[in-house]
Amino acid sequence: MNKTSEIFGGSLPASNLTLLSTAAAGTSDYISFKTGSQVEALKIDTSGNVRLLKPLVPNSSDGAALGSASLMWSDLFLASGGVINWNNGDVTATHSANTLAFAGASSGYSFDADTSVTGALSATTSVTGATVAGAMVATQANQETGTATNLIVSPGRQHFHPGHAKLHFRADMAGNIVGSSGVDYYNMTSVTDTGTGIIDCTIATDFANTNYNIVVGTVNSGLANFVNYLDTASGFTAGTFRMRGVNSASAAAVDTGHYAAVGFGDLA
Repeated sequence: MNKTSEIFGGSLPASNLTLLSTAAAGTSDYISFKTGSQVEALKIDTSGNVRLLKPLVPNSSDGAALGSASLMWSDLFLASGGVINWNNGDVTATHSANTLAFAGASSGYSFDADTSVTGALSATTSVTGATVAGAMVATQANQETGTATNLIVSPGRQHFHPGHAKLHFRADMAGNIVGSSGVDYYNMTSVTDTGTGIIDCTIATDFANTNYNIVVGTVNSGLANFVNYLDTASGFTAGTFRMRGVNSASAAAVDTGHYAAVGFGDLA
């Protein structure tokens, strides 16, 4: 009986796979095998490692698995330039020095959980998602500084920029603010007529201090010599301010049709 028959229980004829040699002194191979055409295909070295000299392929495409759900391989080691190739190039992952390139997947790549990136992330097409978070989103402090050019500004924080109005409204002398909050007016709680030519205003989100600016105006007053102004001498706090209307000729307090105001400064 030939040695191949002994190793494989006599089930494999020598013409298909025969024992080539046992290890000679000083060599690392313990047993090596050759095909019937005298081409070495497999070696078993003195450490027990099985070494393949030819590709390991299934009997047919998609015909066998590498490992199983209960018997899994521990690690996969690929050489520089190695390629993981799905369905003959449909999708590939290719290694080069310090780089892993994905190709194919014309329908895109999907992840079912959060993905963390420690380095820079660049894209040549649009990046979409339900939300965005983390250090790439401008904070209130970033907006107040107003110098960053590499951050995303969210709708809930864009108003913190020093160049953005912190409040605006138009109201009549009865204290009725015109329109809808957030659309026609912004960041105002109430406007109250407290006397002839006096209208007191309460801010929804206060300013950080009293260094803010209010620009006031009159809408269609129809009055000669009418002037309205911000009264910083009374009722002026981080959360309230008073506007007055007077006749510039007589200095008498005068009511007008509508007041309007816009405020700028640092919000708390």
